[in-house]
Amino acid sequence: MSSKKENNPDFYPKGNGAYDGRGGKRLQKSANEARRPVKKRKGRRVVAALACLGILLLAGTVMFQSAVAPPKVASKPSLDGGSALELSQAGRKSNFYTFLICGTDDGNGGTDTIMVAAYDVDNQKMNVMSIPRDTMVNVSWSTKKINSTYNAGGLELLQENVAKLIGFPVDFYIRVDLKGFVKLVDAIGGVEFNVPFSMNYDDPSQDLSIHIQKGLQKLDGEHAIGVVRWRKNNNGTGYTAGDIGRIQTQQAFMTAVAKQSLTVGNLTKVNEFAKIFADYVDTNLKTGNLIWLAQKVSGMSADDMNFFTLPGNYAVNYHGASYVTPNIDELVEAINAYLNPYKRDVTADMLDIMTLSSGGKLVSSTGTLAGGSSSNSSSSSRSSDSSGEGSSSSKTKASQKTASPKRKDAKPSASQRAKQSASPSDSGSKKESQAPGASSQPETAKPSREPENSKAPETDSAASKPTEGGDASLSTDA
Repeated sequence: MSSKKENNPDFYPKGNGAYDGRGGKRLQKSANEARRPVKKRKGRRVVAALACLGILLLAGTVMFQSAVAPPKVASKPSLDGGSALELSQAGRKSNFYTFLICGTDDGNGGTDTIMVAAYDVDNQKMNVMSIPRDTMVNVSWSTKKINSTYNAGGLELLQENVAKLIGFPVDFYIRVDLKGFVKLVDAIGGVEFNVPFSMNYDDPSQDLSIHIQKGLQKLDGEHAIGVVRWRKNNNGTGYTAGDIGRIQTQQAFMTAVAKQSLTVGNLTKVNEFAKIFADYVDTNLKTGNLIWLAQKVSGMSADDMNFFTLPGNYAVNYHGASYVTPNIDELVEAINAYLNPYKRDVTADMLDIMTLSSGGKLVSSTGTLAGGSSSNSSSSSRSSDSSGEGSSSSKTKASQKTASPKRKDAKPSASQRAKQSASPSDSGSKKESQAPGASSQPETAKPSREPENSKAPETDSAASKPTEGGDASLSTDA
């Protein structure tokens, strides 16, 4: 007989396994069993979430890897005269890319650092040719220096005139702000460099002050930019050869930067470099292309990089201003040895090279001056001026490392084929342009922002004795 307590459902406490008078623990056990499938469903949801995350990560990786790809180049580039199209029909070298690199000044918005680089990925070789800012080009305005084209028409006009100098348009451009250069040097921990001279220069108008002692030292970004911008001291002493001396220092410093950048410690700073690049570099390369190129370059050594300067005369004077007139034969040889991305050689008739005749007149290797004026025939031009002969009595040709490579298979040059009369060429006399201490006289001509259709300058004035100099800045002062 059951007691009243057992028959009273409210007598026993509920929960925690106590009998509740309606099945007791057996009912609670069934409830626990009923809740177990809920835990299994939670577990399945976690697995599903992890699977989705894994799929997303995999998809992101695939997308990233597909974006990281070699740059695509135009299959049929166009250029006035059709030389690039003619070259392209012969086909391109595998994984061979060309770049126009220019440094923009933060004061006047000009560019005095102009380089053409070629990267042979398959053979892991990089060649870089510096183009002096005073290089004479075929333009219609009075100041016929290549850096004036940037002021007159920006990057597009600069690219066009560089293409006329080398016979084909470069594949990509890389425009670097000077502040980015400072940031990069600081990011790699500074650069150890042997400063060639004691540098003391001040220009309040540009808020520029350079005070660096001669000798081996570790340069941070601010001091590094001072070294590569410096041309003369406050007392007028500086590079004997003017801008060519500064180019030599820039090339030596870039080699030091390359060595420092390729050290193991700096190869891990990809994110920091990427941010600097994004903030201070303008380029038509895609992000995936940049990553691909960076991966390839990381396998190089500094010995795989070669810097040289456009071969030519560095003591030519025209209308009171110093110019560089390219040596067309040596330039063609250097282009084919180091820069040409095509399987067919560039020839002299593909270039538009400006020189001065023995009488001091402007001459284009194309036979036509910008603005519609005609010049001497191209063959006559190359005969008298391919060695860089100008109107100055002093026709110094600065010898640069690998600037005039010798190729056994080289064909007779245009100037050798031409037999027209001209003044004797003294291109055989080479003079190194690294001696310091000579006084530099300021140049008198200023670059003009004259439009393309402006009247061409007089071309029959005899040039006078050349002047050298210029300030320490990367501005567009001639």
